[in-house]
Amino acid sequence: MAKRMDLKGWYKLRWQILERDKYTCRYCGQSAPDIKLEVDHKVPLVDGGTDDPDNLVASCWACNRGKNGLRQSIVLRREKKNVDLNISLNNRRKQVLQSIVESSGLTNSEIQKEHSITESNTGVILRRLRLAGKIEKIGNKWYSKS
Repeated sequence: MAKRMDLKGWYKLRWQILERDKYTCRYCGQSAPDIKLEVDHKVPLVDGGTDDPDNLVASCWACNRGKNGLRQSIVLRREKKNVDLNISLNNRRKQVLQSIVESSGLTNSEIQKEHSITESNTGVILRRLRLAGKIEKIGNKWYSKS
C-alpha cells in the first residue's frame, strides 16, 4: 500500500490541485463556493495510487463520497480520448508533411482524399504545419519549406 505524504505537504498539494482545476469538480462540473470541494485520487492509495498531481483531481463532496466505477471510468476515458486524439493528430501531421514533401505540392482537397480526413481536420493540420514553419502556401497548393 502506498504511503501518504505528511500532512503539511498534503495541504499545500491540495490547494495546488484545487487551483489547477479552477475550484471545479472534475466529475460533475459544479464549482465553489456553491459546494464543498475535496481532492480525490483517481487511482486510490489502496490500489497502488500515489499522491502525484496527475493522480489527483478536484471533486465535490457528493461525487467523492458517492462515486462509483462508472463515474470514474467516464473521466478516465475522456482523458484517454484526449491523449489518443493528440497522438493521432501528431501522426497525421507527420504523414501529411511527408506526402507534401514527396510530391511537388498538394491542394487541400488532394490532402483530404489521400489521407481520408475531413476538411476541418485538414485545416487544423495545415495551420499547425504552417505555424511551425514547415510548409507554405503558393497559389492553391501547399509546399514544404525544406
